[in-house]
Amino acid sequence: MVRAIICWVLPLLIALPGAAPARPASATPIKQGTLPPGPAMIVIAPQYIPPRDRASEAYADWTAYLNDVIAAQPPRLLIVRITPAQWQQRVGRPAVADGYATVFLRRDGTALFHQGMILELDIYRSALAWMTTGQIPDAAARGLTAIRIRPN
Repeated sequence: MVRAIICWVLPLLIALPGAAPARPASATPIKQGTLPPGPAMIVIAPQYIPPRDRASEAYADWTAYLNDVIAAQPPRLLIVRITPAQWQQRVGRPAVADGYATVFLRRDGTALFHQGMILELDIYRSALAWMTTGQIPDAAARGLTAIRIRPN
């Protein structure tokens, strides 16, 4: 059972079942009305994962790919987890439709938003490459939407 106690930020290494051993993700508290400085990967997921989700193939794929990314975490990339309610309270838009989303945030406040679980490792690779190059020719095809983060 996933037990995630989220004050403001929770590193994903402990929060996901079957997390591969990896170096600890740095944790910077998110204060009211602020988000971590980029570069950061913000994973939005429910605080409690229902058993039907945990038993699904999609959830298994999502956690496996996410753990692969965490294990190979690029230097200086902050990986944080927040709930949909925390996202709504701090940023608001775009809304998280099904309880899962991922945001790839750069220092300048630009970001790529992926609605739902990421079920392809190539999506992570493309978005992480965008964080350094600023270019991603196939963003829309990969379900990534360009946004600007303006905390509430």
